[in-house]
Amino acid sequence: MNVRQLFGIILVITIMAALPVFAGDKPIKNEAELSYLETKGNTETISFNAKNTLTWAVNDKMNVIWQLAGLYSESDKTKNGEKYSTELRGDYLLTEKFYSSFIGGALKDEFAGVDAKYYVGPACGYKILNGPNHTFITEAGVDYVMEEYVDETDEDFFQGRVLARYEFAFQKKNKFFQTVEYLINFEESDDYQVKSETAVVYSFNDSVSLKTSYEVKYDHLPVPETLDDTDTTLSTTLIVNY
Repeated sequence: MNVRQLFGIILVITIMAALPVFAGDKPIKNEAELSYLETKGNTETISFNAKNTLTWAVNDKMNVIWQLAGLYSESDKTKNGEKYSTELRGDYLLTEKFYSSFIGGALKDEFAGVDAKYYVGPACGYKILNGPNHTFITEAGVDYVMEEYVDETDEDFFQGRVLARYEFAFQKKNKFFQTVEYLINFEESDDYQVKSETAVVYSFNDSVSLKTSYEVKYDHLPVPETLDDTDTTLSTTLIVNY
């Protein structure tokens, strides 16, 4: 990671963390996740992971959520991981449990074969369980996707998306959650992905938490075909809420 990339990530996180201050009494919340690992000696490794989620409660029925994420890793001064993504979504509560959304985002993950990916589309969701201890949400949507691959090929297509998320608050500030997402290319049924995140969050106080998570991404038709079809990430991150 060069200095400009690192500075850019830190600058974005700092600006977004400061937004609630400038917003005054406006209902804006910010959550930043940071993890860093460096080893020296027989093996030299560096791993940096950052994610920021900004939530603006426009009114009692509408939320706007903006998420930025970045990951970089290298071993013995050789880069072996680099991924950047952003997503903006608006959620509108139609009833107490039913909501509609509009989602757009971008992704760059060269080590997974994706030089650039852009997507946008509507979704709808239903809160089967709505707390306080148990929350279970299902969501379905359709996206228009444009992808550019590292082998200099590209394609655009319509994609179906189904998501389920279960959350259990076993104490007031501590929780477990499981998210599973299924993506399928409507134009080629063999082209599908499955994403899963399992996590436990322990809160020290209202502002600081510790999150341990395990993420799995399965791509049935990776591009190029020489890539592995499964990526996994085990991480422990510090969460700061503003």
